Amino acid sequence: MKPDSNDYSKSKPHRKTRSLFVLAASYFLLSGCSHIEQRFSGFVNTGDPVLADTRATSAPAVGAPVDSNEQLEEIILEPRDLLSRISGEFSRSVQAGSPQISYWTTYFRDKPYEFSILLARGEPYLHFIAEKIAERELPMELALLPLVESGFDPRAQSPSGAAGLWQFMPATGRSLGLDQNWWVDERLSVVESTESALEYLEYLHGRFGEDWLLALAAYNTGEGNVSKELRQSGSEADFWSLHLNAETRNYVPKLLAVVEILANAEAYDFELPTWLDFPYFTEIAVSSQLDMRKLSSVSEDMGLLNSQYVQLVTFPQQGSEILVPVRDKKDLEQQLASRRDELIVQYSRYQVRNGDSLSVIADRHRVNLSALMSLNGLGGHLIHPGDNLLIPISRYPQSQVVEAEPGYLRVKVRPGDSLSVIAERYEMRLNDLIRLNQLGSVRSIIYPNQELLVEAPAADGDPLLYSVANGDSLSVIASRFNIMLDDLLTWNGLHGREVIYPGQQLAIWTN
Repeated sequence: MKPDSNDYSKSKPHRKTRSLFVLAASYFLLSGCSHIEQRFSGFVNTGDPVLADTRATSAPAVGAPVDSNEQLEEIILEPRDLLSRISGEFSRSVQAGSPQISYWTTYFRDKPYEFSILLARGEPYLHFIAEKIAERELPMELALLPLVESGFDPRAQSPSGAAGLWQFMPATGRSLGLDQNWWVDERLSVVESTESALEYLEYLHGRFGEDWLLALAAYNTGEGNVSKELRQSGSEADFWSLHLNAETRNYVPKLLAVVEILANAEAYDFELPTWLDFPYFTEIAVSSQLDMRKLSSVSEDMGLLNSQYVQLVTFPQQGSEILVPVRDKKDLEQQLASRRDELIVQYSRYQVRNGDSLSVIADRHRVNLSALMSLNGLGGHLIHPGDNLLIPISRYPQSQVVEAEPGYLRVKVRPGDSLSVIAERYEMRLNDLIRLNQLGSVRSIIYPNQELLVEAPAADGDPLLYSVANGDSLSVIASRFNIMLDDLLTWNGLHGREVIYPGQQLAIWTN
């Protein structure tokens, strides 16, 4: 999804002020065209719409109180398969003569392993997404949009800055009411981003004459771009006739190809996994600020399910909601009761010295200035020598090279990293990264400061491991070793705006 100046933020009430979209913790379950004909432009072989409003109901509504044991007993007695339910609620089969759709069905058919990985990553989220779609009576095909957007990776970040399952740009996320600050990025929240995405898609559907293909195109390239094309092409134009950018021309057919494959898996020689049509996660309220890293001992899914907590801790001085797999709910509650003091965040204390300023202290401890002020109840920047400040938890140090092997680098994972992000950073194929590190799948959990082996960027010989000194900058180091700055960035998976710190190790190849 790309940034776009749109009318949505001008016309909508703020999401968090509307009771329809407020997600109360106690209620949680597991787990411009002024005239466009009302039509469905995605016709293929028949007169049926490719994406039509789906009004079928499904499993128990999300939001009902849950007794997981009783519901599991019920589901065992009458098992329901999640993917069968989702595909059964598609508005129609979409295979047809469209060469764009055929291209992508062939693409995925020829890459079954890649398709299976992307689909498997959706298991924790698909029941929740399907329930929210059913509540709004939207086409069930939309449940598969995150596969196209992010590969079902809640931590996915595109080079352009889009993030999360639904790939919101920062400005778009803010217009939808998704908080983005030092503590949290709700674009990465499974719950909040899904609600916002479906709300936005509903809005786009209404704006573009209830044409779902135009709505999807606008979701990807921006409503302004679609409106411009419609004005130039005339009111009778549909998605297939618009002159949109290459990404968007592929975006909609790619989704329709995924829908086609799930609806007709046998015809494409795909064996779909069998997942219970039952909530994967539930939400629980916590009153203390928790260290999310320590909760990973309870469930390996805790990190991904709570990706919005970008500092790896919940909110300070206020309650928070966290997601936990249904199977681990009781264990987590027991851990919170018996290990509370161990699981809550322990702040360090800092005594202000002569010459200190808040900005200097924040920079020294690599924390956000606003977060530092908020945590210490400071309304201004005035501090005095001898004052004691609480220092909030910060991210781990930047990813750094810790060891070199012929042809490879061993690097440390950064907070917020996913395997796909690391593969992109070091210009590797995702499957190669998984195999190189003997990981089970793309859903394997990785942790900040974990060491991973990556392919060394194109360079000969073994690298020098340089330890950053006080006063160093990336450009200074590049000049000192007579190397190109771009090479230094590539070798270390960095971009030009990143800050480096004394003691950080960088790999440098010299002739």
